[in-house]
Parts: sequence; C-alpha cells; structure tokens
Amino acid sequence: LVVCPTSVLPTWLAEIRRFRPKLRAASYHGAGRALDADADVTVTTYALLRIEQKRLTATDWDTVILDEAQMIKNQDSQVARAAYRLRARFRLTLSGTPVENRLEELWSQFHFTNPGFWADARTFRRATRVPSLARRPERRCDWPRRFGPSCSVV
Repeated sequence: LVVCPTSVLPTWLAEIRRFRPKLRAASYHGAGRALDADADVTVTTYALLRIEQKRLTATDWDTVILDEAQMIKNQDSQVARAAYRLRARFRLTLSGTPVENRLEELWSQFHFTNPGFWADARTFRRATRVPSLARRPERRCDWPRRFGPSCSVV
C-alpha cells in the first residue's frame, strides 16, 4: 500500500508502470473505488486513508509506504491515527521535509515505522532535546556522542 497526496497519485502509478511493468498497480481512489485483491501495489491518498480507515486497516499489507510522511506530523490527527492502525510487515516513510516546525514532528514518523521504539512522544522529546548551552555548557558535545558523528548541535 502506498499512501500519498492526491496530487502525486498518478505519478506513483506511472512510475510503477515505468520501472516495474510486470507489477499490477491499482488506484484506490475516486467514486467507484474498490480494493483489487489481485493488485501487487495499491495506491491511495491521505484523505482516503482517513475516510476509509476501517477498510484499509482491516487488510494485512505486506508493505505500507507513506509518501510525504510529514502529513502525519501531528500525532493526534485523524490521518496519523489511521496510519498507526495500518497492519503491515514492513513500513516506510518518505519525506523531503521531515521537520517543519519542531523536532517532535519526527516522533510520529518513528512511531509509524517502529511502533513502541520511543515508547511515547514525551520520551522522544526528552531523548532528543538539545540542552541549552548557556545553562549547561558541559553537555555541549552530548548530542553527537549520543546519536552519532553526523549529528551536531547548531
């Protein structure tokens, strides 16, 4: 299952046909929508995930991909809660803009891909909070040590 913004649904279908022409791709969109049990890939939208969550969460998917996953940044939104309920053996989020306002927006994506890894949003906030250097200069290099050399305190 691929969940994406409505504007890129046709692009997903075209790219599947282009790169994997033997896969049967189906769109779950529009007035006469129905899940195609024979489809290898089903592409739908965030709006339909929210509206049709009962049907989409009743299916056991092999893989679920959330494209433009910042759409679930608000953990309490209906679409995020519907995404968390999707059943899949493998989950993947794609986003070119993972953090728009606050680091906590990433928790929702982590919770989708690895449910329970960060326990809850509060635990994530505590673990990823960059301490104020003015108040605690001794922790200046704590972030890179904890999360790897590619991270830095800005």
